Amino acid sequence: MERDTEHKENEDAMDIDPQESNVSSSLPSTLPIENSNEWSTPYENKQGQENIESSSENLTWEEVLRKKFGYYYNDDGCLRSVEGDNPFKFVDQKHYEALGDVIEKYIQERLVSYYNLDEVKIPLPEHDPGTNKCNIFATKDWRSNEDKALILIQGAGAVRAGQWARSVCINDSLKTGTVFPFLEEAAKDGYSVIILNPNYNYNPETKERIPYNGSLEEHGNYVWENFIRLNPARELYIVAHSCGGISTMCLLKNYWEEFRGRVKAIAFTDSVHGGIGALNAEQKAFLGEVGCDWVGSSNPRDHLEKTVRKSYNGVTNLSSGHHKHEYTTGSAFPSIFPFFRNKEQFIR
Repeated sequence: MERDTEHKENEDAMDIDPQESNVSSSLPSTLPIENSNEWSTPYENKQGQENIESSSENLTWEEVLRKKFGYYYNDDGCLRSVEGDNPFKFVDQKHYEALGDVIEKYIQERLVSYYNLDEVKIPLPEHDPGTNKCNIFATKDWRSNEDKALILIQGAGAVRAGQWARSVCINDSLKTGTVFPFLEEAAKDGYSVIILNPNYNYNPETKERIPYNGSLEEHGNYVWENFIRLNPARELYIVAHSCGGISTMCLLKNYWEEFRGRVKAIAFTDSVHGGIGALNAEQKAFLGEVGCDWVGSSNPRDHLEKTVRKSYNGVTNLSSGHHKHEYTTGSAFPSIFPFFRNKEQFIR
């Protein structure tokens, strides 16, 4: 009998050098790490173990997913096998990682082809002409929308811009594992959008650090100074999952005057920014006024979670409606834009 268990990788595992962060004293001693659960399966298509870069020539990533791995995403955003229309079946870790890499590229392909975002390689050529680059994404009105902007920051580990949790994209759906629903709601509400990529710090081929993006803090600083600062929106709204909360605290500390003048609400989802001793009293008060954290919990969504002390992470803690860390953003999504519209209903 097959185990009815999801396979997950260490999406939120990361190494943080305290010398690289101004908020190092606020970091928790441990970060959430998804446990891997391997099991046997009759599915034996291991074609995905070949070099996906060379095999994908002249193919879209959607076609690579279908032709090289035997999977596709249906209309509900669920990964299904081409033969039999079955959910994902684990083969081995190498196949899983290769599949995850293709899904990452497929998601980013959709950001451009379906959601009409621009992919921007950073650092910009005027700052570094080299080939070691990180990619971020932005709506086409990011330089013209003077009303409001949405900043999306994922966690650490295997996830890249556009994803909240790779295992969720594989085992559940793109609706719960990606930023897609946020883009759709943002378009309805008139937000421009900038999607950060804080944990893409090294060129995967050369293993060299990406200039100006060698850490989550460097990345956030670069995007703030070259994109968010140039964005004319009067109001900024942030969604930060897991270690994205640390990125947010770095921005708060490093750009405090700008940050408090423009940021109107921060939706954390099971964030690990807790231990806010590095913030001064004024910054702590501000965080409590604009932030909520939807945490992992089996309680109904928006239930006040008193087991997580506001004195620890500085914000109101509400149930995301799901007890698993990697599902918290997708589960909390129905509450996040209402929170942006009227945060007083949520902050307690």
